[in-house]
Parts: sequence; C-alpha cells; structure tokens
Amino acid sequence: IDADDLKEMDLKWQIGMLTVRARRFLQRTGRNPSANGPTSMGFDMSKVECYNCHMKGHFARECRYPKDTRRNGAAEPQRRSVPVETTTSNALVSQCDGMGCYDWS
Repeated sequence: IDADDLKEMDLKWQIGMLTVRARRFLQRTGRNPSANGPTSMGFDMSKVECYNCHMKGHFARECRYPKDTRRNGAAEPQRRSVPVETTTSNALVSQCDGMGCYDWS
C-alpha cells in the first residue's frame, strides 16, 4: 500500500469518527455545536427568565449584569459536624502454660 493511500484512508477514517461523535453529541444533548450558542437549544428564549436579574430572554450564565450578591452564600458548601461512632474491638487471647494446654480467657 502506498504512503499516500494510507494517509488518505487515515483522513477518511478521522472524518468518519468526527461525524459519529458530532451525531452522538446532538442526540445526547439536543444542542447544535455552532456559534449560535444557547439559542439553538429547544427553548423559547422569550419565555426564559434569568435567575440573576429576573429579566426575560436569557439565562443567568449569559447575564450581563453583575452577579447577585445574595447568592454567594449558597454557592459555598455549608460545613457541619457529624457525630462519628467509635466501636471497640474485643480479641480472644490464649496463653500456653508450657504443658501443651491452653487457657482461653
């Protein structure tokens, strides 16, 4: 097989794999990976309300207003102490008295 033929076969295989990955992405997410951004999703953007500024037409991640400072506390995980049970282990101990018998106590 010629080196040019190998390169051509490799390029065709790579294009095929990219096509398969793109189709799988579209099936799983329903999004179109283009420059259009979130408008290609299945939402009616006129009815979407931003959780940051509460205006309609965009999501909070696309909001141009400063982030809502009241939500900063919710972003940090709250830590709390949880009681931990401690168990004691008992072991069976044996001693040999030198006569071949054992004292199991």
